[in-house]
Amino acid sequence: MVWRIKAASSSSSPSARAQRTCEAGESTLGATDGVSFLSTPLAPSWRLTMLAGGHRQTRVDRDDDGWADVAGYHRAVVRPRLFWEG
Repeated sequence: MVWRIKAASSSSSPSARAQRTCEAGESTLGATDGVSFLSTPLAPSWRLTMLAGGHRQTRVDRDDDGWADVAGYHRAVVRPRLFWEG
């Protein structure tokens, strides 16, 4: 199942106007993901983009043999980018 909330374009290239995109999803095996993208002008020649996400997977042993069929993990990512157009 995936939920999508969008405001403006979802393009990752910086533009002269602010952009925001949020996406979230879950799987039947216990995975949950959420990602947000932000693009905003800081000054006439400067732009900022930010990609941030959180990801989680629950360890799954579907056949109860003591071995994980799907590994578990938790991860967070933040990727800011600064652009200058001279």
